[in-house]
Amino acid sequence: MKNFWWIVIAVFGFLILAVILNNDNYLSDSPEFPSSRSFEMGNLPVPKQPITTESWTETFDYIAEGGEVILIQVHLDWEAFVATTEPDGGSAILKTVEFVSEMAEQRDLELFIVVDYRGGEGIDAPASVGEDFSDPEVRSAFENFAVRLAKDYKPKYIGLGSEVNTYMKNNPEDAQNLVSLIVETKSKIKTFSQDTIITSTIQYEELITEDEWDSLELIEPTVDMIAITTYPSLWYDSPSE
Repeated sequence: MKNFWWIVIAVFGFLILAVILNNDNYLSDSPEFPSSRSFEMGNLPVPKQPITTESWTETFDYIAEGGEVILIQVHLDWEAFVATTEPDGGSAILKTVEFVSEMAEQRDLELFIVVDYRGGEGIDAPASVGEDFSDPEVRSAFENFAVRLAKDYKPKYIGLGSEVNTYMKNNPEDAQNLVSLIVETKSKIKTFSQDTIITSTIQYEELITEDEWDSLELIEPTVDMIAITTYPSLWYDSPSE
């Protein structure tokens, strides 16, 4: 296996410096951030409730204070992107990405966009589009959506699939189809955003407990970087462990 970088992120689980601003004293009670680091840190924007313009602003300011990267995980707008990267009427999902992108740019934050296709044990595409990655319209929608993200936002990172080893375990007959789609999509992305780092995420606990190293070996050669999601709270009772 060739050398590659590892980043550890936790999507909807453990997040480094998770941004959960649920009380007015959160910022004042938080420890000071270190003045320098040899690595990047990133956050998923989660504003305190109720959501207001002020709570969003506070969230993005806090992320910028403690890190360099902002993570956004988006599900595909399958039907809109089946035949084009420029759907008529736009896309509600892209409006969310646009908002996060603008907030990030104002604060000199890099974007990490994860394209998530999961729905239960399969994909969340409507039946009219297809059932798995062997379906041509599923493949074209995935590719068109990812390419649009690359063209419009030039993110530092794009994740093509979240926790792909769990999908491969549940759908072994579709694993090679997913791998080939990642290869094809990566090539198209690089045409529009050469410097974007392409990754896919692997779920760490399942990888090691279910002996899913074959999935890692399938994905690793197709991307620039492997990302890891991890949920320590499922395994440890306290941070000291």
